[in-house]
Parts: sequence; C-alpha cells; structure tokens
Amino acid sequence: MKTKIHQINELAMQISQSGAAHVFVSYSGHVDALYIYAHPTDRQYDQEVPDGYLLNLEPIYLAWEDADERLDEAIALLTALQDKAVAA
Repeated sequence: MKTKIHQINELAMQISQSGAAHVFVSYSGHVDALYIYAHPTDRQYDQEVPDGYLLNLEPIYLAWEDADERLDEAIALLTALQDKAVAA
C-alpha cells in the first residue's frame, strides 16, 4: 500500500511540475484517509465558489477492504490525466 501512495504522490508532482494541472494529495491521520483532486492551472483560487475540478476522488480510507483497489483506480486516473496532458 505504501508503494501505491508513493506512486500517487510522484504522479501528482510530475503533473503539477509539468504545468498540466494542480494536483493535491493529502493524508488525514485521524481518519486514515487519502484525498486526491486536481484543478486546471488557470483556476482562480481567490474565488469564493470553486470552479471545476479535473479530478475529484472520494476519500480513500486506507483501513477499508477496498483501499488497494481504490488506490489502483487513483493511479490509473492520474496516469490518464498525465497522458492527456502529454498528448495535448
């Protein structure tokens, strides 16, 4: 599981540093959950009402039975976002 979390963070960094999107990954220890979402690079962060997400996953609770599958899905979605940016 740790390897998948590291892979998610690496993908997030690659996508963000390439300028394709702003990817956010955070961990909440009190609920043992990973949060992953992405915004377009032109998002106006000072707006009160947030505009669209490129990616907004449900929290991945790492203690749940399906956590590994949900991490795999997150990796696939981030990879697709990265591939889409490369193709553009």
